[in-house]
Amino acid sequence: MENFSYLEDRLLPEGWTDFSLRPLGDQKVLIVFLDYFKRYFVSKSKCGMQKLFVKLENWVPHMVNTNRLVWLSIVGVPLHAWYDVNFRKIG
Repeated sequence: MENFSYLEDRLLPEGWTDFSLRPLGDQKVLIVFLDYFKRYFVSKSKCGMQKLFVKLENWVPHMVNTNRLVWLSIVGVPLHAWYDVNFRKIG
């Protein structure tokens, strides 16, 4: 959620007020515009909002995340065993 504060702090001074942010996971954010024309403007221009994101694309129902970032606290796993394969066996 701290990234959302950063995004809002950068966008609000530029006049972007009619939107909300929703986390989608995997470093993806859904930007919900209350005004269709603002959404259209963002998608077609090089405005300040486009400088904050790697890519802007329209949401479609089949757009889902296959990755999820989580923090785990596991005691007793030696550093030489820290591999994705081993953590998948534990989880």
